Amino acid sequence: MGLSLTKIAALVADETLFNPVNVLEEKKKFFDDTSYNPRFTYKGLGFDPVALRQELEQFLQASQDGDERVSQLVQGRARELMKWLDLVEARGSGAFTHFSVELFGKPDAWLVAEAEQLLSGGKEKRVEQAIAAEEARRQLQAALDELGPGWRTVIDDALVADAHINPQLRLLRVRAGASFSPLEVKQLVVHEVGTHARRSFNGERQPSEVFVAGTAGYLETEEGLAVFHEEQAGCFDSFRKQQVGGRVIAIKEALSKSFAEVYAALLPRFGNETAFALTVRAKRGLGDTSKPGGLTKDLLYLKGLLRVRALSEEDRKYLYVGKVSYHHLPVIKEIVREGKVRLL
Repeated sequence: MGLSLTKIAALVADETLFNPVNVLEEKKKFFDDTSYNPRFTYKGLGFDPVALRQELEQFLQASQDGDERVSQLVQGRARELMKWLDLVEARGSGAFTHFSVELFGKPDAWLVAEAEQLLSGGKEKRVEQAIAAEEARRQLQAALDELGPGWRTVIDDALVADAHINPQLRLLRVRAGASFSPLEVKQLVVHEVGTHARRSFNGERQPSEVFVAGTAGYLETEEGLAVFHEEQAGCFDSFRKQQVGGRVIAIKEALSKSFAEVYAALLPRFGNETAFALTVRAKRGLGDTSKPGGLTKDLLYLKGLLRVRALSEEDRKYLYVGKVSYHHLPVIKEIVREGKVRLL
């Protein structure tokens, strides 16, 4: 085999591939006329999807040092990355939403009700933002340096989120022009460094790279664990609750509405900027946002939080062996007991 599973995951499961490169221009057009539906364009893939499919096929055939359980984890992740390839290749096409729902699901009545509960406190209120992007980047870099060597932080003008980490590349991006309150910087340290980076760092110290590349379904667990950590650290404030709940509602609306209609549905509950940001996150991946559909990934934050909350403290500690899903806890516990994987 050529590329490692970790490298393939870093290339394919890269959320920045869904960020519209023309979002600032389309934002101006939209606020000039809020009946306008943006037309998003995206950066190139930067890899050959045919070649990566061939690489992944090899992982489906490979064994892992005779341990069938680990082999199944590797093969499960390879199959999931095939679905990621379907998704990123479908950007801008009518098939995009189908592949997104296949990979991440869509909001059901239970999840929507939980989102409404988070939103029941009324409109979001954001505290004053006194920390510029560069200072936030510096503080995040300091936190990463404490975790281990080799991590980089950069300012990126193409991000939709305020910050995004790619642990496989050991790279954390902060959105150019973003500003933060001290609490929001703490949230980022807890979320991006204390969860995403930490699980990746621990996974690197395990005998199989699947603990770095991630097991199938790990992302729901990871995002849920990250928000759970925000709760435990006392920084899951009302504004953050509005973000997490609002993302689920935005996806629900996006599956049947145009961009302009989603924005109009969100506006009574959010300010202009927040309603726009939520709508962009839900409609990204599409080219013509007058069409229903979009990226459903953001439901994982709340769904994962609810699942992680339901776990015992004993079970949660096994989630730190690397980038694993709570669905795989039985096998993780087995191989930890056998000394093949370490609790860190």
